[in-house]
Amino acid sequence: MYYHYYLYFYYYYYYYYYYYYYYYYYYYYYYYYYYFYYYYYYFYYYYYYYYYYYYYYYYYYYYYYYYYYFYYYYYYCYYFCY
Repeated sequence: MYYHYYLYFYYYYYYYYYYYYYYYYYYYYYYYYYYFYYYYYYFYYYYYYYYYYYYYYYYYYYYYYYYYYFYYYYYYCYYFCY
């Protein structure tokens, strides 16, 4: 009887700690999983932020470039094309 009593508590604590560590690793798994996607979308956001930033930067750069190009072309022709 004493032997069965001992086995009962042995398996009881065995499954208790098994459940405890299972819950522990499960928790930290989703914890790092969450932060992984958090930083993923964080860098994803800033990547497209700087992408569009440089996109509009070069867009306006070439816009003013051609603007002044045609401006001086018109200015030149105004005096020398005739």
